[in-house]
Amino acid sequence: NVFIANNSFVNDTTAVYFNNVTNITVENNTFTKMFGNILTNDPNFFAININISNNNFTNNFGGNNLFRGNLTNVNWFNNLYVDTSKVLNTRGANNINVFGNRVTNTTTGTNGIAILFDNATDVTIHHNNFTLNDYAIAFLYSSDNETIYDNYINNSYNHDDVYDVGISVGTDTRTQNTRISNIKIYNNTIENFGCVGIILRDIENATIEENTFIQRYDSILGQYNYH
Repeated sequence: NVFIANNSFVNDTTAVYFNNVTNITVENNTFTKMFGNILTNDPNFFAININISNNNFTNNFGGNNLFRGNLTNVNWFNNLYVDTSKVLNTRGANNINVFGNRVTNTTTGTNGIAILFDNATDVTIHHNNFTLNDYAIAFLYSSDNETIYDNYINNSYNHDDVYDVGISVGTDTRTQNTRISNIKIYNNTIENFGCVGIILRDIENATIEENTFIQRYDSILGQYNYH
């Protein structure tokens, strides 16, 4: 068991590095002016039962939370993010629950993504508030069984920016030929998006219903190789 709480991390590269651990709790910490991978793990070893909650991430442009491979049971909730590059960047994980977070301004100039999943399964994202981000949520490369609901997304950062998207689900078809399946997107409010509210690429079995789109500047839904 690892318990990290009530600490202040300022102007550093990596705050917490996980290596072959189970039952990790990171809560009530502050992370300020970090410029590396704030919370990260060794991709060659496992990390099981990760709980990240009630932390404050401020002014961490250039810093992000990167988890790679062998991750199981991740709960990421009730955190506050202001001016931070990426809230959660995972490459290989399963059973992830992201909820109750407040995220403001992850934009770093171009293609600032609040939450990025690469090769993830069984992901649920709900009851989060995203404001002034380029992409609020993006899934890339074989991320199956994803449910996104009851989020508020206001992407009014730059209406001329082609990256100004609420939710993007699917592979980058320029480099990958992998289809994503079993996607549910419902009861979200997406407001002030400059490009597309929801983008789907190489999707199989998707349900999109009862979402609210407000003050759009381009398309509500973009579909590429939809099945």
